[in-house]
Amino acid sequence: LLSFTKDPVPAGYEARRPPAPEPVRVVGEAGRLFRELQCLRCHSLGGAGTNIGPDLSQVGSRVRTDWLAGYLKDPKVLRPVLKARMPRLGLTDREAKVLADYTATVLVADDDDGRSERPRTLSVEDTATARRLFGRRYGCQTCHQLGGRGGRVGPDLTAVRQRLRRPWLIRYLKDPRSVVPDVRMPNFGLPDGEAELLADYLLTINLDI
Repeated sequence: LLSFTKDPVPAGYEARRPPAPEPVRVVGEAGRLFRELQCLRCHSLGGAGTNIGPDLSQVGSRVRTDWLAGYLKDPKVLRPVLKARMPRLGLTDREAKVLADYTATVLVADDDDGRSERPRTLSVEDTATARRLFGRRYGCQTCHQLGGRGGRVGPDLTAVRQRLRRPWLIRYLKDPRSVVPDVRMPNFGLPDGEAELLADYLLTINLDI
């Protein structure tokens, strides 16, 4: 084989690296804050940065704007098992709102139409079905906390109704790695109806938090 090193490699056998993603440039006052706070020391955005914290490229499609503004001012622990923690940044209300608003309008998925889709109110029968899916069928509390009960490997789901947006959550439940490529969450192959039911259950359950 070494004798053929000078021969050209056929095009069909040549491995090519995918093109590097276009860098995402955060602009305006949000950009100034983004640079001053050195967000990319822990987060990634458009292929740049590190993976200590979550990727920010589509975080506006993932979380609610009001929750993010509050979290930026006063970060709460979402995954107790992780040693890395979001630091307190000392932001003013206005600065937190600037970053949250920019995230909600710019750092979103291509198919995000910006609509705030409300979860549907579940009947008693639907709630019972959702509880069975969450518990016995898929064993979600093996990894997740809900109301102080369950595992600690994945994020605490108690405050999902305050934190996550419905379209993103449904898509995540159906195919986790389609939205978070390196996530450890298994793909259970949920049909649309079950994914929507579980999402609405988590987004409407009131645990007096």
